[in-house]
This record gives sequence, C-alpha cells and structure tokens, in this order.
Amino acid sequence: MNKKENKQLRGVITREKILTTALELFKKRGYNKVTVDEIILASETSKGSFYQHFPSKASIFLYQFSKADEYYTEISKNIQNDLLELTKIEYFSLEVLDFLDKDMGKELMRVIYSSAIESNEHTFFINANRPLFKIIRTYIEKAFSNNEIKNGYSLDEVYTTLIQGIMGIIYHWGINDNITSLKQVGQPLLSAIIIGFKTPSNIITSTEEKPSY
Repeated sequence: MNKKENKQLRGVITREKILTTALELFKKRGYNKVTVDEIILASETSKGSFYQHFPSKASIFLYQFSKADEYYTEISKNIQNDLLELTKIEYFSLEVLDFLDKDMGKELMRVIYSSAIESNEHTFFINANRPLFKIIRTYIEKAFSNNEIKNGYSLDEVYTTLIQGIMGIIYHWGINDNITSLKQVGQPLLSAIIIGFKTPSNIITSTEEKPSY
C-alpha cells in the first residue's frame, strides 16, 4: 500500500469512527444535547478531522441518509421488471422499511424524526431530489403511463399519499415499543394504499399468485 492509499484508508477509518460515535451519542442523549466538541472527545479525534469529513453536526445525518440512498438505488435495480409498477412500489417501500429497521434501528430513527421536527436544518424527509423519492416518483410516472392507476388521481396526489403513508408507518413503529418489525407493521397499510390506486383490472384477486415479499 502506497502513502496515498494509506492516507485514504486512515481517512475512511476516522470518518467511520466519528460517525459511529456521533450516532451512539445521539441515541443516548438526543441530537440537540450533543455538541461537536463532545463528539470529537468521545471519538478521540480532532476538530480538524471532524470538519474535514463533516461540515456540520447536521451533515452526519445527511451522510447516513446518503449511504441509505445508495442502498435504495441497488434495491430498485434488482426488482423484477415484469411486475406492475405499483407492485414495484410496494416491494421497494417494504425493503426500505426493512433497511431502516435492521440497519438504522428504532432508537436512531426516533432521534432522526425528533431532530427533523425540531430543526429546519434537516431536510432529508422533504428533499425531493433524494434518490429515495426520485425512485418512487419514477415508478408512479410509469404506472400512469401504463394505465395502472384509476382515473381521478394526479401524480402528485399518489406520490404525496405514498410518502405520507411511509412516514406515518415509521412514526407509528417508532413510538410503539411493542412493535418489533417495521416491515411487518407496514405491509397492510402499503398494500391497502396500492390497491386503492389500482384500476380494477390490475387488482390481484385471491385466485392469482401474489409476489413474494
């Protein structure tokens, strides 16, 4: 390994150390009660290292969500092409919920939700340019092109309903300690929303085989 590669590796290790430490502190004490100096002290790094990787404390969440968006992009690439676009939305959304549950965790999602409510510096839940939201919107556009959606709905109405449904599922899961599986609690509502938008000819009947989630 040459000097440049060694330096890059050290940088990655330092960034992940800061990230892991910050997220643990946020879980324990809440986002607003943790300072950059405390993150630096707990991670045994320096202020220069912190700001080299994270322009601000808020950017820690943005970095975490950018990693999540990379995963969502991979999910979308691996969904069967022969499914209805609305079915793809349901499958994709459930995989997103599964990722948030298993990789982010309930405690961190609680912190992220509360921080987004308390501060307008967190825009990841409303940023339409995020891959997560672009993927869902693209599925909806294709569903309209394929005449999968009932007359009387606009693209924005379908999009907003789906996003609000997903956010509501996450919130409900987050405030209930006795609910363990985010994907499991989300499936009935997502299925109901999707069925509500489908044209009658595209609704899967009890005699037809449903996709496996």
